[in-house]
Amino acid sequence: GVLTAVAMLRPQMIAAYREAADVFMVDPYPVPNMPMTWLADSLDEAASHISRDRLWGVIQAFGGDKWARHGWSRPPSYAEMRCLTYLAVVHGAQGLFYWNYPEVKADRTSWDAVKRIAAELRQLQTWLVAPDAPRTLRLEMTSPFKADANGGSAVHFCQKTQGSENLLILVNVIDRPVSFYLYGFTPQTPWLSEMLQHHKSVVHDGNIRQELGPYEVRIYRYRRGA
Repeated sequence: GVLTAVAMLRPQMIAAYREAADVFMVDPYPVPNMPMTWLADSLDEAASHISRDRLWGVIQAFGGDKWARHGWSRPPSYAEMRCLTYLAVVHGAQGLFYWNYPEVKADRTSWDAVKRIAAELRQLQTWLVAPDAPRTLRLEMTSPFKADANGGSAVHFCQKTQGSENLLILVNVIDRPVSFYLYGFTPQTPWLSEMLQHHKSVVHDGNIRQELGPYEVRIYRYRRGA
């Protein structure tokens, strides 16, 4: 009668255990030597075995001397931890778990990062529980650095809809600045409002041109017909 969960690094193994738990927590830890998309790829692979409403993402919040011999010589920066957080959301994670509490609490820089990210998530709470909307936008990279580790777009994104309002989450998954066009906005959408930085991006001819710094995340809200 209670929710059960299993943390599993290898998402392909979920196929053998999918009847064993309600929730599967996918926990690859990419910093500092692996691409951020290890988490995205793991969530996508897991979703081929179970529905996304049973998937949580485990966000790396540890690293340092104790872990150096295992490949985690430092903890993720705020930008990296935030990138992983929203990358998990973009790829359908229905819950987020930061590992691990004792170490992140003992590291003031990491603890401040977790608190800042958690405060953002609280602001977005009603949106995070909304299902993803069908993708209606098309992205075209224009910067010299344009591909992720798999050769796909360096910017991952998702759209969510509640009534007449839309949310757009954009995540740069690489450690280089990028620029791009995003096409497909209707004539009734003159601008997008950035929720956390409180500035607007003008829509021109149905598109916006954007630049994101290394691992940067942008979250836009806009209305259809307003």
